[in-house]
Amino acid sequence: MKIPDWVLAGFTFSGTVIGAGVLGLPYALSKPGFLIGSIELISLGLLNLFLALLIGEISLRTKENHQMIGLAEKYLGKKGFYLMAVSILLGFYGALLAYMQGCSDILFALFSLPKTFGKILLLLALGTIVYLGLNALKFFEGLLVPLIIIFILSLSALSFLDFDFQNLLYLNSEEAFYPVGVLLFAFAGAGVIPEIKEMIKRKRKLKKAIYLGMAIPIFLYFIFCLAVIGTLNGNITEIATIGLGKKFGYLPLLFGNLFALLAMATSFISLATAIKRSYIEDFGFGKNLAFLLAISPCLLSFLNLATFIQILGITGNVTVSLFFILSILIFFRAKEKGERKPEFKIKLPKIAGYALILFFVLVLISTLFKFS
Repeated sequence: MKIPDWVLAGFTFSGTVIGAGVLGLPYALSKPGFLIGSIELISLGLLNLFLALLIGEISLRTKENHQMIGLAEKYLGKKGFYLMAVSILLGFYGALLAYMQGCSDILFALFSLPKTFGKILLLLALGTIVYLGLNALKFFEGLLVPLIIIFILSLSALSFLDFDFQNLLYLNSEEAFYPVGVLLFAFAGAGVIPEIKEMIKRKRKLKKAIYLGMAIPIFLYFIFCLAVIGTLNGNITEIATIGLGKKFGYLPLLFGNLFALLAMATSFISLATAIKRSYIEDFGFGKNLAFLLAISPCLLSFLNLATFIQILGITGNVTVSLFFILSILIFFRAKEKGERKPEFKIKLPKIAGYALILFFVLVLISTLFKFS
């Protein structure tokens, strides 16, 4: 039986959204408590679903195929092009720093390897793969998302063996906004919608693909956070697998964290390679310069300015907020200057759109003020 192309497109969208960031969600949601955190999880998941639908309509209003940077240039001009490029590149760099920190934390938890030494080993090993452009991990990358899904469900099932409902009742309203940046990071992926559109012959099915693609991570994230928070009783680590391993013994600690390490290392290679290719193909830089520009910001990791969860939060707040703002502006411009009638339309009154823009401007300002 042939799988419909919109279903495959939806799975591809899910695969873009789901990543190693899920490992930090239980810790982030545990700060205000599961009840508050789960409301934010569902709310921001639905908000990212809405963003994906907006981008879907933008793509459908445009005759040529463009990715987000191209759409920003088409509808907002050169300023839009550069702002979108900055948003995407900063998001990639933030993810690289988070994965460097996360991998070093896991190496320390497993082998007591000093974190600085672990970062040196990681940068040498992963940097070499990025520089050489090796494609050895291409096959694994295709399997990674279903493996992560199985991994999340398996860890959740294990956690439910020692589940305590009372752990879910903790509340701390003072930390109510703590999970926002981490959730924005974990749900990021709407930028792939223009590519998803190209996978579907009957474009009106794009809407179904988007709904499917976002429903999967919302469900998985909720179940995973429910299981981990309900099990660890305040002993939740920034990387969930470390805390689960400490509770359930050496084998879960070893296999769970080795898998998390592999997931983050593979994501690091994919993102760094994408950055390097962008500098070569979009900016015309040479291979060596492109590699240095892609990798050198990772040296900031050695300054230990932020933890794994803090990097996720800052990256999500800053880059995803900027991406949201630009996408809404592109949407309004595409409504006016679009080249074709879209297969579906999303209602977004300008007053509501500007209210969303104001919200994300405030998120940006609060984040920059907090860490200035």
